[in-house]
This record gives sequence, structure tokens and C-alpha cells, in this order.
Amino acid sequence: MSPPQFDDQLVYLLSNLRHIQQHVPSVAEPKGHQKKHLNLLDGIALLLVTGDKGDVAAVSFVHTSTSIEFFYAKNRPCTPQETAYIQKLLEMTRSFKTSESGMWVGRVLKLVIQTCVKKVRGRMRKITNELKKIGFSSSLRLEDLNNLHIWRETNCKGEIVEAYRRTFPSQKPEEGVSDRDILFRYFRGLFEVSGPEGRIEGAKAAVFLSRYIGIALRTDPIIDNAAIVRRIQKLGDYAGAVQTLVKMLLDPAIYGFRHAIKFTEVKPAGQSIHLMPKNFLKVLNDYAIRRGKPQVQWKDLCHSFPSLNSRVEPGDGDMKVTTSTHCECTIATYLLNSTAGRPTAFEIGVSKRCCWLCKKYLSVLVEPDDSSILAPSSSFIVSGYQGKIHSGWHPPHWPPRAFSRMVGLVEGEIEEILGSLTRTNRSDSFPRSPISEDSDIEVGGIENSWF
Repeated sequence: MSPPQFDDQLVYLLSNLRHIQQHVPSVAEPKGHQKKHLNLLDGIALLLVTGDKGDVAAVSFVHTSTSIEFFYAKNRPCTPQETAYIQKLLEMTRSFKTSESGMWVGRVLKLVIQTCVKKVRGRMRKITNELKKIGFSSSLRLEDLNNLHIWRETNCKGEIVEAYRRTFPSQKPEEGVSDRDILFRYFRGLFEVSGPEGRIEGAKAAVFLSRYIGIALRTDPIIDNAAIVRRIQKLGDYAGAVQTLVKMLLDPAIYGFRHAIKFTEVKPAGQSIHLMPKNFLKVLNDYAIRRGKPQVQWKDLCHSFPSLNSRVEPGDGDMKVTTSTHCECTIATYLLNSTAGRPTAFEIGVSKRCCWLCKKYLSVLVEPDDSSILAPSSSFIVSGYQGKIHSGWHPPHWPPRAFSRMVGLVEGEIEEILGSLTRTNRSDSFPRSPISEDSDIEVGGIENSWF
């Protein structure tokens, strides 16, 4: 019997029809040491993301009696420049001194922003783009600020001013300055530093201030715009990641191991470029023909998936889709292949929440079978799932049992779609049913040249 073949076109088809699955997105609820570990691992994964778009990373670790080894992977192999950056991070981690923790945070964050500047500026631009939607621009006057429809009246006062003080501890804000005054300066500053000419020191100040403003907004939700608040907090996650790394190093149980910390890249399988038909209905009908089932018309597809009603049936021609093994799957199979004994939990940090197929794959990997070395309750633990199906998702080829299970799962989804199209017409499509908050690490070397 020939081995099963994974059909990348079927995943491409699913990504167009079932972009969000009914049982996700979901958030994991780790507790105790697992929550602390995931905060750390998610933070390190974020620091490894150097590209603006499509760059993601996953990280796990093994702690022995003599060393701490972090394993990391991307959806593609690291470039020589990225490897040199990670080596520099490792050298700075090994040379950490408790007496210099505040200045260490500032130096590391500067290195991170210099290397990940495309991603950092991309997050800044997402904030400024949201601000433009509500009428804020770099030429807006302070007296016009109250006219913007983003404010919520709260009983708290001074939280944003305190965020400013924490970012620039040596500079007291002037007497009578308000939370909205600080936010006005912050918004104006983002327009200045988010462009290609923005200074790295200004970007560093923006990231730290975003960190503390994001925390303040949880206590005093003065901004009544969820998109803006979320963007601010995501920009601040870079500072949060470095602070969480410091908290690890300040732990006496870890501090003594800092010289034995290792970073090891787990190389993923190579990426492939495939030509997919722009009209994904062709993929569905090709599958139906192979299985001896009736072909489908566009109007029938729209009836089962109303989200397609606003779209015109795609025309002829092909489009390029890059397929790859997602980094969390690369890390998971590596851990499974290299682990001795019967572990019950594998913790994996991710820079971006896992997609729906990764969630399924991580579950399949720990399914018990006759040859399994895992404990019956074993699981891979991540901080959450986003629920999307990405058009270029491809499973690792090892272990063969998990590969075969994913072939069957994807084909089962297509079978269910074809079945739904031949049953009674449906009224709708399938229903849809952060970095640690710790911020008590002092900051050193943040210049307020931004305001």
C-alpha cells in the first residue's frame, strides 16, 4: 500500500471556506509554573520575530541539573543575520548581573528594536492607522483632543501620568498635566517614530511607554476603542518580553545557571511554492470527481457559506501559495523525538497564537498508541489558539501516524462540506461558537528625546 499523500490544495480550499472554525479561538488557562513558563517562552518567541509580515517563532526549553537549553524554530530557517542576533542575545543573557538589571533591560531592548525594527514599526503604524480612522493626525491640536470619539469617563485618574513617570523616572511631568495630555503626546510621538526616519532611541521610548500605558488602561479604561487599546498593548509586549526575561534571570534558581543557558535552532522542513487555482471551487469539484460525487455550483456554495455572497466567483488562472511546516509543529515533533521517559506536559511559547490545524496536530501527536512512550495525560501546552486555517499549512512528515491522521482529518473536512451541500439547504455557514502583566522591573537608559 502506498503511503498517504497530503493534498495542499485541500487546505487552500478550507482556508477559503472555513477560515474560522466554530470551536475557536480559545485561550488556554495554565496555572502556576506553567503560566510563568509560557509567559517567558511567548516573550522569547516574540523577540525572535525580525520580519514585518509572515515571520513567526516558537520556543520551548529543557531544564536539566546542569543547563537550560531553549529550542527555537521559525517557519523557515534563520538567516545568518538572525543567528548572529540570537547569539548576541545569548551572550547578553549569560553576562547578566543583578546589580545592573535596569540598564540591562534598556540595552537588550535597544538591540531587539534595532534587529526587529520592521516588526516594531509595523506595530506602531497599526496604532497610527487606527488613530487616523477616528480623526487623529500629527497636525491635530491639543484643544481638539476632547472632540475625538474615543474617550470613556472613569473614576480613576492619573494612571496614564503614572505610566509616564515609570517610563521616564528622572523626569517629572509638569504640574497639572492630565492623562489625556500624556496620551496626546504619546499619539503624536508615534507618528514621528513609526516612519523610516524615526530614531531607535525614540522607538525604544515608545515601546516602554506603550508597555506601561497598556497596563494602565487595564486599570483605567479611559480609551473606549478596543482596537487602539489592543494595538498599544501589543507594541508594549516587546518591553514586557525583556522584563519577563529579567525576572527569570533574577530567580536565584536560574541565576546560577545563566552561563549554561543555550539557544538551539530546530530547522524546519523547506518551504514550497505551489500554484493554486484562483477559483477554489475547482479544487472542490476535482475532489468530488475523484470520489464519484456530484459537482458543485457556485450558488450552492454561497448558500452553505453566506460569507461568499458578497464575492464574485473567482475567475480562471492560478495564484502562488507558499506551504511550510508551522514552527510550533516543528518544535513539537522535535521534543517528541528527543524526549526520554514519559513526560506529561510540553510547554511551547509562540509569537502568534496557533492556528486551527496546529491545534489539531498537537492533539494528534499525543494520542496514545501501542508504541507511545508518553503518559496517558500528556499534552502540548500553548497560550491560546486563533482559530484560522492558513492556506499554506503543511504537516511534518514525522511521525508517520500523525501525518496520516492529518491527511484523514483534512479529507474528512472536505467530505463534510460535500455532504452539507447535498443535504437540505443550510441557512448559514458553520457557526462560531499576552505577555505577563509583571512590570516591576525598573527601566534604565530610556531617553525622553521623543516628546
